[in-house]
Amino acid sequence: MKERIGKELENTGFVVKCPVKKIGSHDVSALEGIGEIDILAMRRGDTKLIVGEGKFAALANVHVRQIRSELSDYLKPEDGYADKLRRKVQWIKEHKRDVLHFMGIKEVGNAHECIPVFFTNMYCPASEFIDDIQFVKEVDLQRWCETV
Repeated sequence: MKERIGKELENTGFVVKCPVKKIGSHDVSALEGIGEIDILAMRRGDTKLIVGEGKFAALANVHVRQIRSELSDYLKPEDGYADKLRRKVQWIKEHKRDVLHFMGIKEVGNAHECIPVFFTNMYCPASEFIDDIQFVKEVDLQRWCETV
């Protein structure tokens, strides 16, 4: 699924790295609280760096218990998906020069912006509670790419 997201981003003009375990001399997959980055994407000449995580739920037999569990998985302080993605974005900001060089961007300025995104296969209730991270359903990806 992450590879499909990466391909669709590439098809709309993004340079994509997916999945990312190492950036320069940094093994991000081994950093506590960071871990592997599912998707890094950026259009050449643009200042927006997409930091994406793929979260894909089973589509059949969704029960209230599963929704409650999913909300907990996203919202859990420090260990939830949202806080983990925020830590990845913070690490990327602190290592911006290395990350941009890894993405093939040679001119590194201060204007680059990190945009955290959860790429999902269906509506995610956590999107109602998290306003600093974008949620993009796979079916909406092409339209989203046109606006970012």
